[in-house]
Formats: sequence, C-alpha cells, structure tokens
Amino acid sequence: MDLNGLSYDSLKTVLKHMEANRRFDMARRLPSIRVAEKAAPLHIRRLEFDTDSINVNGMIYRATLFETFPSGARREIEESIDEHGFKVDPNSVVFPGDVRMMDWNEPGAMQQRKMKDVRNLRLQLYVYNSPPWIYDVPFTTKKFEVIKRLSDMFFGNRKAEWKVTTLCPPSGIMRWPLKGMKPKVHQISIHSEFLMDALPLIVDPSSFPMNIVRFSCGALAEDLNHPTVTNAKELRFGHVISRELLLQLRHPKVSVMGEVPAADLNACVNQWMRERRSIGVHYSIRYDEEPKELLEMISSRPEVLKKSERCVELAMGSTAILKISYLEVKVHLSVWFLDMRVCRRQ
Repeated sequence: MDLNGLSYDSLKTVLKHMEANRRFDMARRLPSIRVAEKAAPLHIRRLEFDTDSINVNGMIYRATLFETFPSGARREIEESIDEHGFKVDPNSVVFPGDVRMMDWNEPGAMQQRKMKDVRNLRLQLYVYNSPPWIYDVPFTTKKFEVIKRLSDMFFGNRKAEWKVTTLCPPSGIMRWPLKGMKPKVHQISIHSEFLMDALPLIVDPSSFPMNIVRFSCGALAEDLNHPTVTNAKELRFGHVISRELLLQLRHPKVSVMGEVPAADLNACVNQWMRERRSIGVHYSIRYDEEPKELLEMISSRPEVLKKSERCVELAMGSTAILKISYLEVKVHLSVWFLDMRVCRRQ
C-alpha cells in the first residue's frame, strides 16, 4: 500500500482502520508515517505481556537466545544472560516507565559465575507469523531489553486515544513506555499473582470501573476485596474454582468457566437462601454436559415455587425469588450454562 501520497489527515484515517500489527510493521519500514501513526486512534483486541514476549492480536513478538554447538545444532536458553555470560534476573532491572506487577523481595547477591561462552550465543527476535520473521539483535542487548524497546516502539508517545479490549499483564515487570497516552482497557485478564494497585499505572483512568476482571488462576481473598474487583461490572473465572472461593464471592455478576460440583452448587444455593442475596445478583456456570441432574437436585428443595424441565424458582422471602435455569449453546461442540439469578417476586 502506497501511503506517501496521502495528506496527513487522510493518512491518519487510513491508519485508524488498519490492523495493529500491520500498522506497526508499516511504521517500522516507513519513517515518514511514524508521526501520523502515533496520532491516529488505535484498537487492539488482545494485548498480552510475558517476560520475553509481547502478543498483539495473536501475533507474538518473542526475544529468543540460542546456544550453538560445534555440530551446528542449537538449543534455546531460557535464562537472560548478559554480554559477559552472566545470568541476569529480569525482575531485578526496572527501566523508566516499567511497572512491577507483583511483590518482589530483593534477592541475595547472585553467584558470579559464567553461565555460557558468549561466542556461542545468538539473540534473535522472532515474530510468529506465516512464515515467521526473524531479526538478529546485537548480543549487547538482553532479552527483556528487546521487549522494552518493542513496547516503547509500539505503545510509547501515543498522542491519540487507543483502546485494548483485553489486557493480560505479566507476572513480573511490565515493560511499559514512560511517555504517551495510556490505553482504555475493557477487560483485564489475570494469569498469576498480581498487584491490583499497579493497574492505574498502565491504563487510562476512564477504564474504571473495569467492565470485566478475569482470573485465569485462583484469586486471593485480598484480590476479591480490592476496589478494582468490587467495582468491576463483571467477574470471570476461567477455571474450576473451590467451594471456599465460591462462597466468598459477593460480587453481583460472576461467570465461572469451570464446572461447579453438585455439593458446592448446593452449598452456594444454601448460602444465597440464608443470606437473601440482593435482587439482580446473577451467576453463570459453564458445563460440558447437560446439568439436568443438578436442576433435579435443586427441584427437591422445600422452597420450590415453580419448576419446569430447565428452570426452577425458589421462594426467597416475600419479595424475591432465586431462579435457576440452564440453556445449551452450540459453537463447535455443545456447552451448557447454568444461571443463578435473584429476581423480584411477581
């Protein structure tokens, strides 16, 4: 695509409707459009950070370090190693703009021994595409420094609004630009231990209250009580959750993507009935098989007002009912969602 003949405003319009990775690649190859690229609104569907990679809409930019053997064979080295061959802890190095996403205690002095002969090491940036793009990087640069430079190049000095539908921060240090607008984030997806207080340092204030907070691993009690979580419009759990966690939840809207056993579901119903949860509370639980037996179990309760093949209504005092139902959703395979909802009694 020839962009050189476009006016500044026309160029920004074209870039606004271009997929993010395509924009980044064109700005890398065409210095003349870089100012317009930073000034054009940007939308990223999914942005995921790891210690040595950035994932933008499914395209992975990964810094890799290889050791080459005399036979010509090579293997990847997981550790970060400096130009002298010493191991470096990525979480011990924070650049301006970076944000620490978890509690971290300063370790003792690392053993100063050479890990590798640097003459046999090669640092490359892999861009996982079809076919993959491979860029050689000077070995004076460490893997996490490559990620920092990419983050600055992609996201730094943005002058226009940019949005991220789903942001997945790393478990350690988030390599983040020092200057430029922060993104408006629709959903935060948490994969490991995470400092909730760090979130305002990387997202635009208008992102709060967050639309969705998603936990892909077990949530801690302090996480559930953090304002970012309690004020979110919806909580999602992308795994099986324990009975203890299920009974701790006080959020009005929760989705659980892992099956809840019958005993745990019954304990949850007992708690809701006992505590008289507020009208509007709504939990949705995913099952791989039709939860018919679960509904039959609930149908045997003395509080039943009405029941049908896929729905049971329980009296919750004189003003509310607990409505439990399920439906089938067909995508590639059928899955089932069991809904628990507190409604006003008619």
